[in-house]
Amino acid sequence: MFLLDSSGSVRRRDFQFALRFVKDVITGINLASVNVGVMQYSHYFAGRELHDQPYLSTEISLGQFNNTQLFKAAIDNIQPHGYTTYTAHAVLKAIRVDFPSSNRFHNSCTSKLIVLITDGMATDSPRLSSISLMAKNEGVKIFAIGVGLANQRELVVLTRPEIGTSDRVYSINQYEALQNLVQTMRSNILA
Repeated sequence: MFLLDSSGSVRRRDFQFALRFVKDVITGINLASVNVGVMQYSHYFAGRELHDQPYLSTEISLGQFNNTQLFKAAIDNIQPHGYTTYTAHAVLKAIRVDFPSSNRFHNSCTSKLIVLITDGMATDSPRLSSISLMAKNEGVKIFAIGVGLANQRELVVLTRPEIGTSDRVYSINQYEALQNLVQTMRSNILA
C-alpha cells in the first residue's frame, strides 16, 4: 500500500513525481498476484470515523486492479488535496480499514507493506509510535521515503519503533530523485 503525502507543502508538480514513482514501481509486478493500493493523505477530522475521512483518501483499494494499464490510468486521475499532514492517522486507516478489506489480509503467507512518501513533519507526531507498533503487531512492515526537510526522527519511529534503526528509511533531496528508488522499492515489495 502506497501512502502519499498530499499536504499543502507538496507542490502539484512534486505530487506528480510521486504518482509517477508508484507507476514505475508497479511496472513489472504481476498485479494478479500482488495486491497494490494507493492512499493520499492530508487532513484528519476528529469527529469522523476512519472510513469516513475525505482527506485520508484510498484512491485505489488493495487488489482493485490486476491489470497494470488500468492501475496506471487510475493513478493518472488522482489530484492532490492540500491541507495538513496526518501521517499517523493515514497509517492507522491503512491498517484498520484498507488492509483488512483485502481478501489476502488474513493469509499468513502474504506480506503486508506500506511505502510512505512525505516531505515534512506529521501533524499528529505524538501518535506515530503507538500506531507504528499497531502496524507491527498486525504484521505490516513500513518503509518511509523522506523528501527534503522531512523529519527523519519521525520516519525512524514510524518504520522501526522498537529498535530505532533507519534501515527502512530513505532520504532524498527532491521528489525528482524518487526515480532513483524505483528498483529498491520494487525489490522490497517482491521480497
